[in-house]
Amino acid sequence: MKTGFGGYRSGRFFTQLLLTNFVLVGGFMALFCAGIFMYSRMFTADLQEEANRKVLEQVNYNIDHLNDFIKNLAVSTFNDRDIVSLMNTRDQDIFQLYNKLARLDSTLNSNLFLDSIVVYNAFNGCSYSTSPTAPVLCGDNKEPVLADVIRNPASYPKFTMVPADLDKPDQQRVFVYTMYAATGSYNGRESMLVLTVKPDWLFDNVKAINNHAGNTLGRIFLFSERGRIIDSIDMPQLDESTRSLIADELTDSPESGSFVIKGGEGKQMVTYLRSGVSNWRMVSIQPYEEVFASVNRIGLFSFLALFILTVMSFLVSLWLSIRLYRPMYNLVSKFRKRHGDAGRQDEKDEWLFISSAYDQLSRSMEKLRDSKQSGKQVMRQYLQRLWITDSAAITEQQFGEYLLQGQSAQSYLLGLFKLDRYADFRTLRDEAEQKLLRFAIVNIASDVMADMPGTQTTDMLGDEFAVLVPIEDAGQSAAMSERLAERIRRIQNLLDGYYRLSLTAVISDTIAGYRQVSDHYARVKRLSLYRMSEGPMSLITPQFDENRSRLPEEGMLQAGVEAELAAALREGREERWGAALDGVFEQLGRLHCDSLDDALLHVLALIKQEMRASDPIRYQSCLVSVQTYTRRILEQETFVEARLLIGEMLAEFYEQRIQERPDRREYLVEAVKEMIENGYGDPNMCLQVIADELELSPRYLGRYFRSRETGTVAEFLTDTRLKHALKYLEEGQLSVAEIMKSVGYTNESTFFQVFKKKIGMTPGEYRQLHQRPL
Repeated sequence: MKTGFGGYRSGRFFTQLLLTNFVLVGGFMALFCAGIFMYSRMFTADLQEEANRKVLEQVNYNIDHLNDFIKNLAVSTFNDRDIVSLMNTRDQDIFQLYNKLARLDSTLNSNLFLDSIVVYNAFNGCSYSTSPTAPVLCGDNKEPVLADVIRNPASYPKFTMVPADLDKPDQQRVFVYTMYAATGSYNGRESMLVLTVKPDWLFDNVKAINNHAGNTLGRIFLFSERGRIIDSIDMPQLDESTRSLIADELTDSPESGSFVIKGGEGKQMVTYLRSGVSNWRMVSIQPYEEVFASVNRIGLFSFLALFILTVMSFLVSLWLSIRLYRPMYNLVSKFRKRHGDAGRQDEKDEWLFISSAYDQLSRSMEKLRDSKQSGKQVMRQYLQRLWITDSAAITEQQFGEYLLQGQSAQSYLLGLFKLDRYADFRTLRDEAEQKLLRFAIVNIASDVMADMPGTQTTDMLGDEFAVLVPIEDAGQSAAMSERLAERIRRIQNLLDGYYRLSLTAVISDTIAGYRQVSDHYARVKRLSLYRMSEGPMSLITPQFDENRSRLPEEGMLQAGVEAELAAALREGREERWGAALDGVFEQLGRLHCDSLDDALLHVLALIKQEMRASDPIRYQSCLVSVQTYTRRILEQETFVEARLLIGEMLAEFYEQRIQERPDRREYLVEAVKEMIENGYGDPNMCLQVIADELELSPRYLGRYFRSRETGTVAEFLTDTRLKHALKYLEEGQLSVAEIMKSVGYTNESTFFQVFKKKIGMTPGEYRQLHQRPL
């Protein structure tokens, strides 16, 4: 056995204890650090989103402020008397036109954020603008911005600043602000004021915020309602895949929020805000890793600290585990010293070692207890059998210790079970199955009799089983006997249903005292002889002796019965001697049990006497067979079985006599064939009909035909019918139904089944293959 720390380390429980402490402490710290790190990232993301939203709100405020200022300017310009004249007068005075255009230039120059002012007169189709090269354009010639507004009025709603998209990448992008009198979208039939706003102030504002924030706030972009980026030529560009991902996320998005994308520029954190006036989106785009750079540094420091704490927790866990394991170590050491079993395979697992030692001790104790209990059970079973078979041999001490079982009964009832066809039980079942079935009989009987306290069920060995029922009150003997009979019937039915076991049962009279049990056992054994007349699975009671007659002293049956049997045997006809035998066994069934065996022997002697008298020579030749039948008959348990064997013996004797008649033996087979050939079309043709015609026994005729031919009479009849059916099918003149009836079949299913089994195909298939041409 190892000592010191090596002894601790060799223990599996110590290892489990150490790992448990270490995993609990280290795991808790790891989960704590991971939780803090994840919370820091979430908190940082929320802070960053809040900061971005404040910057975007400032940008949005500037846009909304400009939109309000332009709205006020557009309203005042739209209502200016000179501008109204330009929009609504069809024929302009050439001298006043200059002053009105100057009015437009003055308004443009006083508002530095304006790029141009265009007045469209719907009455004459001309536009008047601040363009230095073409201030007046009429007909199809229009300002590019005005032309796009008239062509796409839905894209330029009233009182809304919209970025103009003129499909010219190198052209400065401008914002368009329209105003007209009608409500809703522009219809193209009224005058309109169009202001174009320079975007420089807005882009300069965004660039200033980008330059001021650096990587803290990322880059800020403006997205139009259609997902296009609103930028200037000199603003930083955005990767197209990143722009497409952002535009998809912004579709049907709420007023503000944030999300993470991974595009061509890597993983990005995107914060957005929707403008309430222009429906633009202000978008802040930041590299994801730069947002969490500080948090990642904190996480790295945390995991470094976690590693140091893990090492420290391991040392603490080691010290704590040694302290906790010391009592277990001392206990295991004492067990190993006592058992001297250091070489066991389970010595490294302390619990398994202790459990094995405990199991070994328990098994030893259990074996000792089982041995004692088994010996007591064997003794009880022995004394139960001895009590039933020889009550006088039981001592008072044995009866009180093993058999009384706490009962104070003075009377008993004995039920005896006899296993029917015991010889077959011994020969047809192997030894293991016999033991199992004997156990099942005792077990089922004990369960059924459980509601009758104190009942003892005993395997008497051989073909007998016994139940002994105590009676506490002598006045209840009759009722207890009826209950016992009902339980016995249930036991018989259960064993027959589950195991196909047939048991004949006998119930005794009331037994007055335990010393009288063996006397009543001898009587119920005698009563069990009534099984000869009552048959298997019968229930025999003491009342069976009533009204039963005994054989006379000379051992003869009634004279009339014997005379009828003798006459029938001399005649030799099966019908007569069979009826005579039935009369004899009917009388045997009314005899007392003491006379049953003698009566059966007397009947056998009478039969053999008449067989010898009717044909002495033949009797001598079959004497061995008769003696064999005699032994089998005497071994039978019931008169029914004995009657069948006597019938077989007589049938065989008389059939052999017929077989040896020279006038029939030589031509018998040919006569059978000729009768079948002539009468195969008769549906009733069979062995019985042929035997009746030839005045022979069907059994003898069938046996004789089979001994001379390769098959039976029935097979020859079938072959003859099919032979003629094949001929009719080849001729093709009759239908299959007519052929079936002509060869003696009345059931179409039977005909088809026999035909296919013999020929291998159906009648229709055979006709198609073999039909002769007409």
